[in-house]
Amino acid sequence: MRAEKTIERYRKGFQLSKNVSAFLVCLSLAILFWALKLFSNSYTTIVEFPVKYVNFPANKVAVNYVPNTLMVMVESYGYDLLTFGLWSDVDSIIIDGKDLRQKMEGGTLISYISTKTMLSKATSSINSDLLIKEWLMDTIPFDFEEKITKMVLVNLDLNITFDQQYAQKGKLIMRPEAVQISGPKSLLDTISRLSTSPITLNQINTDVSLRTQIITNDNRVQLQQKSVFVTIEVEKFTESHKIIPITFVNVPDGYVVKTFPNEVEVVYLVGLTDYETIKASQFKAVIDLNELNETPTKLNVQLIRSPNNVNIIRQNPTSVEYIIRRL
Repeated sequence: MRAEKTIERYRKGFQLSKNVSAFLVCLSLAILFWALKLFSNSYTTIVEFPVKYVNFPANKVAVNYVPNTLMVMVESYGYDLLTFGLWSDVDSIIIDGKDLRQKMEGGTLISYISTKTMLSKATSSINSDLLIKEWLMDTIPFDFEEKITKMVLVNLDLNITFDQQYAQKGKLIMRPEAVQISGPKSLLDTISRLSTSPITLNQINTDVSLRTQIITNDNRVQLQQKSVFVTIEVEKFTESHKIIPITFVNVPDGYVVKTFPNEVEVVYLVGLTDYETIKASQFKAVIDLNELNETPTKLNVQLIRSPNNVNIIRQNPTSVEYIIRRL
């Protein structure tokens, strides 16, 4: 008796499963036919196209805002609109400088392109089944100015810290140090140099080689080269020091100067490969006696010369007591 009830329960469950499967198949077919009908209809909608400008005067540049995209009302079947821009690249609309026109507006000669005259040309250029019906911008104005070219220096925006006992060896190398730019004369007259993208390097203990982009804050500025290559030699350093005699400049005629002390200690970092090459004679510490015009109690000691391959840490002392007397 129990076995018969179990069999009956399985039979009813199987029948329910068959009914659910049949319902799902019917529902799927209904959705498919609905979608096919929906996608076979023609629709009008607004889409955004990138713009490419060709055949414009080489010696002129637009100083007003010129759009990089255009909003366009298009007509096509639902399937074409669904797939547009999803599974294929969007073609650019070609704006041809040969279509430029001019008109007087407020006593000023204005250049422009009427988008209404470009419907057929634009439709053929986008390589799509979409039919362009209307532009949301009826004219594209151009305020042209003389285009010039010049060289400007590049500033490296670098923040670098070194690992303990490591430092930069020699001079940082950046190539190129200057780049050629072109654009509207009124804009380029205000630019004397450009900067790179900010770079932050921390705890460096090996040589650095990298490429970084040059920043322009105005897309009307065109760069012949958009990046620079930076090389920094890094070496392990050690601390050393030298005792340097103090010399004097601008001593009044008939006077002699004596300082206490008469020499300074210079502490510096030097690369291990250059450690033995550093001599005290490569440093020069001076006191300028023109400071006497201000009758100071002490005279400042200036380190005016040091080897290129050392990094000065400190100088002791930085000022000294003195006696000046006639000969």
